[in-house]
Amino acid sequence: MLGGYRFDTRPGPRPTVRARLVAVDDAPALERGIAYGQGATWARELTNTRTSVKTPAWMAAQVERELTPLGVQVVTRDTSWLAEQGFGGVLAVGCGSASPPCLVEASWRPRGVAAAPHLVIVGKGITFDTGGYNLKPGASMKGMYTDMAGGAAAVGALRIIAALRVPVRVTVLVPLAENSVSGSAMRPGDVIRHYGGRTTEVLNTDAEGRLVLADGLAYAAARLRPTALADIATLTGGIKVSLGERTGGLFTPSDDLATALLEAAALTEEPLWRMPLVDEYASQLESDIADANNSAGNPQATTAAMFLRPFAGSIPWAHLDIAGPARASSARGLVTEGATGFGARLLARWSRRRRLAELVLPFVVRIERDAPPTRTDALEAAARGGGCSCSPIRAPSGRTRCPSGTRSAFARSCGVLAAPSGGGQWRSTGSPSHTAVPRCGFSRRSRSTPGRAI
Repeated sequence: MLGGYRFDTRPGPRPTVRARLVAVDDAPALERGIAYGQGATWARELTNTRTSVKTPAWMAAQVERELTPLGVQVVTRDTSWLAEQGFGGVLAVGCGSASPPCLVEASWRPRGVAAAPHLVIVGKGITFDTGGYNLKPGASMKGMYTDMAGGAAAVGALRIIAALRVPVRVTVLVPLAENSVSGSAMRPGDVIRHYGGRTTEVLNTDAEGRLVLADGLAYAAARLRPTALADIATLTGGIKVSLGERTGGLFTPSDDLATALLEAAALTEEPLWRMPLVDEYASQLESDIADANNSAGNPQATTAAMFLRPFAGSIPWAHLDIAGPARASSARGLVTEGATGFGARLLARWSRRRRLAELVLPFVVRIERDAPPTRTDALEAAARGGGCSCSPIRAPSGRTRCPSGTRSAFARSCGVLAAPSGGGQWRSTGSPSHTAVPRCGFSRRSRSTPGRAI
């Protein structure tokens, strides 16, 4: 599905690609793979659509049309609401365009699911970026219809989550705006008051993505009460200098959040690399007339992340800079030329991981020490019998081994493995799985399974 995707606006039927599926004996796993593929493909389609069509209002309408039938509540906030609430960053970036800005708020909370944990994802939604008065060169501007790839990944992840009926509360915020040049556009030297009151001096109108993300993060932290908060954006060219075009940058002060996101990245083959938040650069963000400036210089990716950090408040927060892997200049494997949908599968997988991190799993499963890998039906049945409400995908074909090398157990994709209790048994410790697993220091050693889609 992903490897055969092509973007084409020409009229007429598109060429079809046939694929033969051989020896699939796990129908739920196939359904999950299709859901992941559809979510990422939709993210690609949104990102590849040109701005002659893709205004903020068009993007909001697409999100509502796609997600509402899946049970997601979608609300679009217009400029009047943004002004009343004090979204100064979104309004400043979008005020130069004939297409007004807006905010999409999409909420997933299935019946019976508790208010917490609550995951909030903020995706950058700049439908086109000219750079504003700090105008981009023509060659750099050509592909800026993709500057909302973070927002597309966020709603793509929510599509996967809703299609799979994942039992976790998730809200996606996408501030949408077009960064244009006009008599009413934002100017260098302007001071912006964001949601919540924090102010920013605009030194560079081409550093606009962080201005809209700041409003979204502040709103999420103050109004939505998330247990974890992540933003995803094509934010800086500096991250491409650091990591190239295939790896996203991960910034977070939380080790637990970093572990969960890096695990999801590895499982979905959408790689992330954790980057530093260095306090020594804080002085570069200072302004004589505002709380911060929006263009603190090198290292670009780090100072941009540090600009965003205060808006998350005390909420566990992570920033994903996907300026490199959001676009591909040529096809390779599952990636096709153009928008890649990077982050949609990753964030959907992370939401499942975070759901399990809040569960206490009371079951006990006995597995013989160093037993060879076999089918996981008995393990999954035991887990479900013990009250595990998740829907595990096929377990990896390798083992998960304790660092001592004395015990091994089969890994389920949801990470439900507890501390060894001796005699080859693996027992629930009564603590959340995301703390039990890293403390034991497990490392997954699995070989890829043909046809696996996660």
